[in-house]
Amino acid sequence: MQYFSTDFPLEIGVSGADLVGECLNWIIDSPHTKIAEEEVQVFRKEDDFVLKKGGELIEFHSAQDGECKVLSLRYSKIDDKYCWVTTISFLLLSGTGEVWVSVKCTCESRGAVAEAPVVKTPVIVIRLIDRFGGGLDSEITVSHNALFLTDDEAGRDLAVKLISGICDFRLPIVYVSCGYNGRHPVIPDRLARKLSGLAHVIVEPSREFSARIRSRVSSRNVYGGVIGVYWPLDGGVTVYRYDRNWWTVKEFEQEIVTALTNLLSQRMPLMRCTWEAVKDVKAKNTIERLKVDGADAQELVLAYEEEAEQNSNNIIRLKGEIARLESNVRGLQAKSPVQGGVIVAVGDEDDYFKDEIAAVILDAVQDYIGRVPEGSRRQHILQSIVENNDIERCAGILSKDVKEALRGYREMNVKVRAVLERCGFEVSADGKHWKITYQGDGRYTYVLPKSGSDNRGGLNAGSDICRIVF
Repeated sequence: MQYFSTDFPLEIGVSGADLVGECLNWIIDSPHTKIAEEEVQVFRKEDDFVLKKGGELIEFHSAQDGECKVLSLRYSKIDDKYCWVTTISFLLLSGTGEVWVSVKCTCESRGAVAEAPVVKTPVIVIRLIDRFGGGLDSEITVSHNALFLTDDEAGRDLAVKLISGICDFRLPIVYVSCGYNGRHPVIPDRLARKLSGLAHVIVEPSREFSARIRSRVSSRNVYGGVIGVYWPLDGGVTVYRYDRNWWTVKEFEQEIVTALTNLLSQRMPLMRCTWEAVKDVKAKNTIERLKVDGADAQELVLAYEEEAEQNSNNIIRLKGEIARLESNVRGLQAKSPVQGGVIVAVGDEDDYFKDEIAAVILDAVQDYIGRVPEGSRRQHILQSIVENNDIERCAGILSKDVKEALRGYREMNVKVRAVLERCGFEVSADGKHWKITYQGDGRYTYVLPKSGSDNRGGLNAGSDICRIVF
């Protein structure tokens, strides 16, 4: 299972050889490796190599075109319980000198285990920022430290940009509002250290600051000691409230770190900053070289087939990401009150898809019409409400899609996962099962086996899920 993934910019102008060297230093400095420094000394360049020793494997590949250089190092290690794979990819842009890094970790159990390993930020993330310095993500520099806003025009302008999503940032914004007692619910720099390379921690200077910016952000800012995670591309806001009856401050911080780590692990990495991107660039370079060299048709066909396969995989990943983002937008932004001049307070519930709450209310109204006297005032009011509220009915379509996807379920393949994510489900590995959570709401969490047992098992699971959710 993939249990950690992030990407972030480093300081401009870092060389590829230095980046590779730091990755090798990270490996040989680990107390868990058997690889010695002299064994990797010869590889501290940008040339492709493979090094295997016992249960450890280091693979490195690089490629370059006119726009960028892509480097990717993969370190695999097998221990008694797990097979760990860490992939560190770098994107060096030729025109601007920008350097981006992507770190992805996967962990597969070698047998039955009592519990999954604890998710931790890989040390390499800290080391890269320590040695080379964080780069500029829109208007914020990646850092181990929290950014404390100043209570002046510049500070308020920056807060408005971050909360409104005006800044084109890659990492989420963890906005720490000031409590009514003038204190913050976390230790900001400690939280920032834990989220280094994953998110920017922004700290509000005072309670008055919230009031001053509220009208400028249409009341989207959290306040009163609440922490809000503002996601890029207007992906909405996740709210965290500290309750001293449930958590210590340190436990509350860890709750935020764990949640962000899980969510970021589902995000698609930068397109040209992956292990696959190196293969893609190499395939394109091979085709160009064969054309120049006048290679025969068979060689060109093989090269084109390899490129086509890479493009097909990229398209599948992109479609899945688009579907997931569209689902998030629907769940976070759909606000559809019933028409007719009546405002219905729905409490803490929001639409998880277009017109969801309105449809539920209208269904209840339609059902009640048959229980009132014929020709009564109540019947006329109810009929008028139903007849004058023509809304889009999405529940049936979504239910049908989920059931069809799970019909004959055998495994969580790309197609099944794409349908579930398009319908608003988050899919994550949980031991021998897949855990699917509807719209990130823990009240609607279900478990699917990693391998289906019979043809009706998936259909029954789909029916159970749809009966509760839709």
